[in-house]
Amino acid sequence: MFTKTMKQFLFVLLFSLTSFAQALDSTPEMERIIKQVMNTDGEINKELHDKFWHELNTLSKEDSDKYTKSMKLLLIPTQEYQKELWESALISYRNNEVVKTARLLELEKNIPTYFEVSLSTPVYSVEYLRETNSFKKGWVKSREHAEQLLLAAANHSKLAINEDNEAEIDEQTISFVLANLSSSFTRLNKLFERNWFEN
Repeated sequence: MFTKTMKQFLFVLLFSLTSFAQALDSTPEMERIIKQVMNTDGEINKELHDKFWHELNTLSKEDSDKYTKSMKLLLIPTQEYQKELWESALISYRNNEVVKTARLLELEKNIPTYFEVSLSTPVYSVEYLRETNSFKKGWVKSREHAEQLLLAAANHSKLAINEDNEAEIDEQTISFVLANLSSSFTRLNKLFERNWFEN
């Protein structure tokens, strides 16, 4: 069924949002909270929200504003990327060959540009190059995981999560992930709102 290791792998496939977080100088605690909120069985509550914003407020107002602006600019396309990836996995599973939706192909091409546009640092400055290089490394890894997922779906085979664990990629698993993506990103949107609101 849906094992702990599969959940860990799914977070990697959730576009490696920590790659953005690292590129934008998140603290380790902020990265941990993002992971917890994004997990398929994740949660969001006032305590986590307050911890995240406490960490964010240790940055200067300029850096804090830059961070939240950048994350929000990237949130919509990364949400869509995940949806299209898993929709493509479902199509690939049903067709016994790797199939990508037209929108997934478009997002694969454009997301690196969205990231660069979201940066407020001067183009080709040391900080800009550091952030884009950090992003590119995470993006390459995410694309590799995505291709492995689509291949496993097309072949109705297991997916290697790490050296010791594999997960079955079948229609039930794919449907489960699609059903949970929406709630994951709803929680993340709530985390990125400066003011906490119930429900």
